[in-house]
Amino acid sequence: MTRPPSTAAERMREYRRRRRLKVISVRVRLSVSHIDALIRQGFLSQQNSDDRNEIEAATSDCMADALFNR
Repeated sequence: MTRPPSTAAERMREYRRRRRLKVISVRVRLSVSHIDALIRQGFLSQQNSDDRNEIEAATSDCMADALFNR
């Protein structure tokens, strides 16, 4: 599944929003086994396993859980 191209103005708005919130964006490579682990651990539903936005949210939730709840 690919996203439609974003305009330069949209990218700039997103960049400024992240900068204001002091959030950085990183690209992470996930294998099928990583996706399966997100599903097993309850961060991602099987139905959403092909949705990049849902995978992004699940990965973020998993990282937050690992960093702050363990």
